[in-house]
Amino acid sequence: MSAKLILDIGGCLFLLVFALQIFTTIKARGGLRGIRQVTRVSLRGVKALLLIGGVLALVSAICQPLLVDLFPPFPPLLIIGASLLALNAACLPPTFLFLGASQEGGFSLASDLQYAVTPLKIMHLLDSRQAGPIVGEHLHQFEYRVTHDWQRAVRALSGLTPVIIVDIRVLTPNVYREVVQLIEARLHNRVFLVVDAAHAPAAISRLCHQSGVRICVVTSELLQGALRGIGWTLITCHVGDIHRFIELRMLSIAAGGRHGRSEDKLCDWMMRNLNKGLTPDQIAAHVQTCPVCGPAMGSRRKQRSQSSGAKVDPEKFPTILVIGIDGPFNLRQILSMARRKNRELVVMGNRSPAFKDHELLLREASKFRSDPSLVLIFEKYPSKNDPLCLDPLVMVRRSFLLDVGGRLQAGTLGELAILMTMEAAKRNMKVSYV
Repeated sequence: MSAKLILDIGGCLFLLVFALQIFTTIKARGGLRGIRQVTRVSLRGVKALLLIGGVLALVSAICQPLLVDLFPPFPPLLIIGASLLALNAACLPPTFLFLGASQEGGFSLASDLQYAVTPLKIMHLLDSRQAGPIVGEHLHQFEYRVTHDWQRAVRALSGLTPVIIVDIRVLTPNVYREVVQLIEARLHNRVFLVVDAAHAPAAISRLCHQSGVRICVVTSELLQGALRGIGWTLITCHVGDIHRFIELRMLSIAAGGRHGRSEDKLCDWMMRNLNKGLTPDQIAAHVQTCPVCGPAMGSRRKQRSQSSGAKVDPEKFPTILVIGIDGPFNLRQILSMARRKNRELVVMGNRSPAFKDHELLLREASKFRSDPSLVLIFEKYPSKNDPLCLDPLVMVRRSFLLDVGGRLQAGTLGELAILMTMEAAKRNMKVSYV
């Protein structure tokens, strides 16, 4: 194999990567709007040389046949492929923007996210020189740190990025200012706040409460699980709103999903198609032939057949309003029913096995009488026994639901449970799980 052929193959691979980056970015963002703004940020920062070099290399490859006497021959495919990748790095609008402190935790998370979202583009303004030689070299590829007026760069990039990740585990004044800036620009619905525990620092909680906004708070592990492989998923799937798609993946992971225990896993085909809607016959036909779903369903049937022998004292049983979720989830309608019916608890569910287990309902409901600080109990893994079940059993104290429900925006029962958990954490109230 000649050297020229090897270089041409390398050039073709560069062009393939370039095409993948463009294709997945268009699917994630719905287009390539924002090239001009990203180019301006690049020219003001560390990507200026890369941008200029990419343009010059592309021009030289195009003009090479005309200037053969001035420049030595070089495989044009390799030059074009490398220059287009350089231009992508400097000008392609990002799908993700990472903001955080230039410290060890931020460096590690940003580096892990870069691998997780490939071939989608993630940008950050961290100082990669402080990250050490190995991690720093990797981070430098996606660094858009500017020489002056970093707040202007954050405004420009956040305005055109559909998903903004803010690491607030180390809440420096600059990171806090970035969160304030995002809220003031009404971009909070694009943001994921990364925390160590299940709730945001007090300063951020107060800021969100005063501003009347809701921002999704996640742990780094949950975020990485939801983003892992998302770029390759976009090659074959249409996701619409990518922020909403990531939230749904998080809810799927929290509810068991594909990242649960090995005996509870479902195959990729089943996970992709459950949200689209499958009939029981389609599921049964797939389970009979699938080496992943077959054992998983057998394990779930065994769990379903087991029941607890615990008994409940009727005197400890609170009054309950039971709401079956049938059709599209309507939080406003649920709040209206809760206002009309004066009960201690509101219990919601649909296909959930726990919702159908009367003994379990009695046992869990009695906990609200014995523990006044308990405001919410919900089912963590509703899909274990019934793969069609996407909504968990939710048991919530009526007073708490009416207090926080008017400020929440939830599209599913599972999402409502997550949002109420976040509200309970802010108030130091207790949440339990089935």
